[in-house]
Amino acid sequence: MVVLNAVEGGSDTTRATLNVFVSAMAYDPDFLVKVRKELDAVCGDPERLPTFDDIPRLPIITACVKEVLRWRPLVPAGIPRVLIQDDVFEQYYFPKGTQFSIPHLRTIF
Repeated sequence: MVVLNAVEGGSDTTRATLNVFVSAMAYDPDFLVKVRKELDAVCGDPERLPTFDDIPRLPIITACVKEVLRWRPLVPAGIPRVLIQDDVFEQYYFPKGTQFSIPHLRTIF
């Protein structure tokens, strides 16, 4: 049962991330063409999948993966903060009790 729960949890997050990627590519099909050209230039044969050794030669795809994970993260990434009094930042008003999630600093490789 534990193993099945792990598989189910892993497949759901993968599905959600792929949905975000497909949405982004549908929004900008010209970028999809650029990504596909980079992949074809590195892998050549349609039957060959990229490997970890190919990562240095796939900068656009690497950036695309990082951007998908940054743009629509599946889990909150940060420490939530709540205002204890009303605040105005630039022209924006935030009432007491407004919750903000401040992302933690991390390096993605």
